[in-house]
Amino acid sequence: MTRSKAFDAQQFKEKSFANADEVASGLEQLRALVKPVNELKREGNPYKDAERSKLEFQIKDALRDIFGEDSAEYQQNKNFRIKSTAKSEITHAVEFLDSLIAYLDDRKLDLEGKKPKAAPPPPPPPPPPPPPPVAPPPPTRQTFVAPPPPPPPPVSPRVAAPPVRPSAPAPQPPVTTATRADAVGLLRKIGNRFHAVARQLRLRHDGRPTLEVEDEYDAQDVVHALLCLEFDEIRRESWQPGYASGSTHTYFVVPRDRIVIEVKKTRQGLSAKEISSQLDHDIAFYWTHPDCQTLFCFVYDPEARVGDPYGLERKLTREVENQRVEVFISPK
Repeated sequence: MTRSKAFDAQQFKEKSFANADEVASGLEQLRALVKPVNELKREGNPYKDAERSKLEFQIKDALRDIFGEDSAEYQQNKNFRIKSTAKSEITHAVEFLDSLIAYLDDRKLDLEGKKPKAAPPPPPPPPPPPPPPVAPPPPTRQTFVAPPPPPPPPVSPRVAAPPVRPSAPAPQPPVTTATRADAVGLLRKIGNRFHAVARQLRLRHDGRPTLEVEDEYDAQDVVHALLCLEFDEIRRESWQPGYASGSTHTYFVVPRDRIVIEVKKTRQGLSAKEISSQLDHDIAFYWTHPDCQTLFCFVYDPEARVGDPYGLERKLTREVENQRVEVFISPK
């Protein structure tokens, strides 16, 4: 999983706002994010995970715009994440935004000269009077008596320590609906940012060789690299579908979450109709796989050959007998 770097607090620069209008602009940015974050609590939205990923980037961009890239506010929260759409996570994100808004409100009042001055502390109480002198007691003669020697410590018999039994390996946690939903949310995030990654790969320094995503095999290689950011164990497997004219088709398996990931790239002759037909053929194979409880089909459509991506996603996404198929098309 993603790991953030540790920064020395002395490297952070405190944001120095020029005037109250600059602070007001930052307040407007943050307040505009509170409502869409709260909307994630609403049930019945099938794209909540995509919205959650989008809001993560918007919050981090707002921190950089308002406080600056070298500020403590941005550096300490640049890896900010809304881990899921659970109500506790959404409440935590809203409280984080509210704390930033309260801080900026205080800075704005300070710049406008409206911040109330703190009341002076009360005077210290007078010191207590000194106690009256106490006369020392008269000296008395004491006879010193030596204490008896301590008894010798008891000798306990040596007992051999019992043999240490090797501990049994810890059982693996079961795959629950919540953990699988979190894993599917990470796959949606990868699909949502895939086009930006493919475009950035073309911009090599000094025109150096790079990976152009020109066909389905290129798309699979980039997806495999991005999966390594989020999952520890990824198996690359292949099979030979009947419609592939003898060529093999590669797919990925995340055994911990029992998810199979299939990657397709649209081209001439492979648009919405052909994708629907191929997927019906693929499901019959993948649902016999022992590690497939969820089939996630990522369709990379850089040339917009799918006319209605949202409609095709709704049509092909389904759940039958505790097995789920989800289709995610990007870019839209």
